[in-house]
Amino acid sequence: MTYTENSTPARYEFGANWASFVDRHYSAERRQAAADKLLAFLGKESLEGMDFLDIGSGSGLHSLAAFDAKAGRIHSFDFDPLSVSTTSKLRQLAGEPANWTVERGDVLDGGYLEKLGTWSLVYSWGVLHHTGAMWQAVENAARRVAPGGLFFIALYSSNVVRPSAEFWLDVKRRY
Repeated sequence: MTYTENSTPARYEFGANWASFVDRHYSAERRQAAADKLLAFLGKESLEGMDFLDIGSGSGLHSLAAFDAKAGRIHSFDFDPLSVSTTSKLRQLAGEPANWTVERGDVLDGGYLEKLGTWSLVYSWGVLHHTGAMWQAVENAARRVAPGGLFFIALYSSNVVRPSAEFWLDVKRRY
């Protein structure tokens, strides 16, 4: 991990990867599969009556899946400006719905998160461990969950097992 002068961990910029992914692999089939997988993971037939906070939106595909699954209010944010741009591109492909906002934000910025309020579904797939302050990121994200809401996160760890590159490729393809 690289550190800046003030000892803040530097973050890997995933935005270029997500932009390339969307440019090269986005399709109607992939869009439908993302919505189907999201609903299957959550054990729901739709997200009607729920709102969706996407922390570290990356490509924006999970936010788009929430839109397609009929989430009422969607807010996507990412630390990486290129990820914000890529998420915005998918929002445009969805017709720029008024119930979906996209912006740059930081899960480690408590003031920013406080302004977002609480959400019935807080979602962060494979993001929080990349902040350089994972447990603080998890705690901050959890505070955005409304009473009775769902907190759905995925964390990857390389210090528990040493899976192969093929293992991670399979994980990425599935999710």
